[in-house]
Amino acid sequence: MSNTVHAKEIFTRFKNEDFYLIDETIGLFDVTVAMKAMFKSSWFTTDQMNVFVIMGMSDRVSKETISSFSKTALDYVKRNKKKLPKTMKSVLFCFSLLISPVIEDEARQWVMQKPPNHFRLFEMPLLLDSHNNTLFSYRKTVGRQSSHYRFLQELVQKYFVGELSCGIERLFTTD
Repeated sequence: MSNTVHAKEIFTRFKNEDFYLIDETIGLFDVTVAMKAMFKSSWFTTDQMNVFVIMGMSDRVSKETISSFSKTALDYVKRNKKKLPKTMKSVLFCFSLLISPVIEDEARQWVMQKPPNHFRLFEMPLLLDSHNNTLFSYRKTVGRQSSHYRFLQELVQKYFVGELSCGIERLFTTD
């Protein structure tokens, strides 16, 4: 399957759920950006989850490529967070997804490690191996911010894995 089949199918999900979609050039990558404000209720509060998904494609992904792409995506989200409404209890989520048929082992290992911590900003680098239909990501949800990481995992399952016709499997770390 080609990279564009994966991209179209994933972003069809975003379009069907009323995400705002735009094409941008971020750094060296031509990407599609999806963004939406979502709400998550808990016992004592309702948090606004401002979700940004930056998706690009590459012929080959190294650790340096995904690391640079993730940092560039995060910088984009920080600069453009005002495009979504903000409440007192708002949290930013940044998914940086690179789709490629060739992904080096170091790049896979890098995305399966815990992403850096930021205040009220959660990032989740993702790699989709379009040759093997495999998604690589971090999955651990323990700790003080576990509810936010659980929310990230729910979104990964819903939008990037779920019932995609291209049959994507998900590989992740559990420690």
